[in-house]
Parts: sequence; C-alpha cells; structure tokens
Amino acid sequence: MFLCVLLFLAPATSRAQPVAASGSAPDDTSNELVAIPRNASGWNRAYRNWSDLPFRLFVNQSISYNDNVTGVANGRPIGFGIVSKGDWLSSTTFGGSTKMNLGQQQLFFDGNLGTTKYKSNSLLDKRNHSVTGGLNWVFTSRCAGRLSASSSAVETTFEDMIGTGTNTASVFALNQTARCRVGSNTSLIFDTGWSSSENSNGASAGNNSTAKFVRSGLEYTPSSLTTIGANATYTETSYQNRAAAAAVGVIGLANRINRTNLQVTLQRQLTQKLSFNGSVGLSAVTTNTAPGTGTGSTYSASLRWAATPKLSLSVSSAHSVASPTTVLANSQTTDSQSISASYALSPKVSVQSGLSRSVTSGSSGGNIQGAPAFGSGLAFSFSSSVSYQATPFVSGTASFQNTMRSSSGVDTNVKVFMLGLAYRPY
Repeated sequence: MFLCVLLFLAPATSRAQPVAASGSAPDDTSNELVAIPRNASGWNRAYRNWSDLPFRLFVNQSISYNDNVTGVANGRPIGFGIVSKGDWLSSTTFGGSTKMNLGQQQLFFDGNLGTTKYKSNSLLDKRNHSVTGGLNWVFTSRCAGRLSASSSAVETTFEDMIGTGTNTASVFALNQTARCRVGSNTSLIFDTGWSSSENSNGASAGNNSTAKFVRSGLEYTPSSLTTIGANATYTETSYQNRAAAAAVGVIGLANRINRTNLQVTLQRQLTQKLSFNGSVGLSAVTTNTAPGTGTGSTYSASLRWAATPKLSLSVSSAHSVASPTTVLANSQTTDSQSISASYALSPKVSVQSGLSRSVTSGSSGGNIQGAPAFGSGLAFSFSSSVSYQATPFVSGTASFQNTMRSSSGVDTNVKVFMLGLAYRPY
C-alpha cells in the first residue's frame, strides 16, 4: 500500500539536484567544499513544480531480518531480557534539506529523524536523528569555506561496536573548513573543529570523549588529472569515562591523548577508465599515563576501474592509526582491504557486491604498536544488493550482508536481510 501511494505521488520528471552538506570530524581528511551558485537565491524565484521548492523532503522505509540482533558470540546464551536471538525490525526515516543564497554566501540545513522498531525485542527499539546546519562562505575570488554545527544519534553497526548488545553513538560537533588559492595551481587549507561523543553501550562508553583538532596543508593541482596534497593534523582528546574500560578488565588507560598526523596525498586519473587515490603518513601519540611518544606509519590506496559503461570495479587497502572507536585502548590500528563491483543490468536495475577484511588492534602503552586491548580482532564481511529505480523519485533495494568477527578466540556471526524503499522527490 505504501509503495502504491509513493508511486502515485511521484512527479514524472526531476528539475533539481541535491546539495550535500556535512561537517568534518577530527579524523576526517576530506577538504571538499560545496560550490556556491552565483544565481539568485532559491527562496527568491517562482516555482512551476512543487519539487523545485527550496526545501527537499525524503522518506526511507525498510524491513529487515537480523539473525543476531545483539551480536552474541556463537554458542553463547542470549542476554537478559532478550526474547529471541533473531528478530524482524522496521526502520523509518523522514528528512529534509534546504539552502538559501545571500549574495555569494549560502546558508544550508540538512536533517532527518528515524525510528527502528523490533517485532519481538521491543526493549531494543531506537530513535535516531542527524542534523547539520551552517554557512558556505566565499571571501573575494580566492577563498571559500564552511562553518557548520551538527548533532547526531545513530545506532552503530555490529562491526563498529565493542562487545555485545546494541549501541547508540551520540555526537555533537562544530567545524570550519577554509581553502584559499595562493597561486594558479596551489591552495592553502586550514580546518579546525571540536566534537563530543557518547556511547550508550557499557563497554563502548569507555571511549566517550571530547576532542579538538586543527589541520593545515597545501594542495597542488598541476593538471586536471592530478592533485597532490600535504597536511598536518593535531588532535587533543579527553576521555570522561575510562571507568567503563576498567569494568571489563582494561586498566590504566589515559584520560588525555595528543595525536599528530602528517600525510601526503595523491589523486590521479591514470587513464580514461582507471583512477587512483592514495596517501602515506606518520602518526605520533603522547598520553598522560605513559612516557615518550609512540609512532606508526599509515597508508591508503584505492583503484577504481570503469571497465564498461555498465561495469565498475574497485579495490582498496589501508593501514590506519587513529583514536579508538571499536577497541578500548589509547590508540587503534586497523589494516583493511576491500573489493567491490557494480553492474547495471538495465537503466533501472543495478547489482552491487563487496567483500572486506579488517584486522583491528589497540595499545594502552606509550608505543602504539604495543599489546592488544579489549575489542581487538579479525572481521570479514560480504554484502550484495539489487537496486531498482521505479521512477525518478522512487527506488527500492534488496540486500544481504554476512559479517563474521573473531576476537580473543571468540567467534561471532551476524546475517542481515533487508528490503528498502526510498522516496526522494528531486
């Protein structure tokens, strides 16, 4: 019935394009800025189609089955209060966005609200939200940037959580990005930000923190096919609830951690069909509990091959050193590899599949290559999905994902089947 209503409401053509608006996070190395149109503000013109209005609305609805809703280890009993290990769940999300041009400046706002309801385990029902607002600014013909504030509360996935159960990560962040052209092919980058994060899960709460960062660098574009960058990022993180780590046997974690990351990046269009994106870097960590500075190298490399107009393939490999999110430690090291493919069966139907592997470890000492911490482990994930674009505004998706994780000799497996419907009238 819901699908029939959406198909009835969907206009025949689309006349507007969406604009992304999201702030940077302390570990985010993206410096992309939203281009600000120089035409009149969308709020100051006449409209011939309701979908051309300066605000855009959308709704997503999905029904899925998760055979291990709390991520309990294989062969272990389900937790107290859990009715069944597997369960059906329904997720509904309503959202919208708007933008308004004030001369060369642009105000923007994106937001969504959602609910997740379980058929049998109603105590796991969740509400989530994500809101971002701010200003895309321009100063003379050389400088542009973004000021933004964001708030979100989102349930984390099984592979991004410590221990078992469910977890909602709540994050509030203030960020600014700036880019100024200092030569015909060279730009100066300067970003700063502050964030606060909290986790509802008992073990994950050991990583509740506030962080502030500053990033500066240069970007050089010798041609339209190549972009070379270099940046340095300094981050100070304070942890408020390390007692949660002690509750699961991780003792002596630092309450304050300072991190310096140096990175060189390269983006290159190798051929008409093959593109490369990579980086190499160095990370240095100091804490208030261990003497000296721990150092570690980082890298990332990805290739995308558009083999035919219908078929594309991507491979990637990365070694990262970052603030802990899925382990209880002073620092988290992750080695990851992935491969994915996408094939368009027709103008309306496409198929996507992917396989990924990651090894995560952490350290509580001064050397970030030290002993593993709680939550370290190996994870494999396979996913496949089919998408159908029913109309320009209505699309459907069927997907399957199987994730296997091994930590301290304990194996956990989670399978999720999902049917989703999205209505985006733009």
